[in-house]
Amino acid sequence: MFLEIFYEKMELYYPLYRLKKGAKIVLAGSKSHKICKGKHGRPCKSDIGFQVIKENKSDALIIPGQSSFYF
Repeated sequence: MFLEIFYEKMELYYPLYRLKKGAKIVLAGSKSHKICKGKHGRPCKSDIGFQVIKENKSDALIIPGQSSFYF
């Protein structure tokens, strides 16, 4: 699941909590272990950086939100 600054809290956390019940979720940010603050100031830490993602090791890619270009 992608994570970057100014994320919308519900667009990240709702699918994150639902999917954690049956899948291994990895938060990928621009850098490993980067702390990103959402639109409302809530911090969230990425697990890995984008550059580390292996496309054949993942079953799905989740990009939360619809307006990530408009921060």
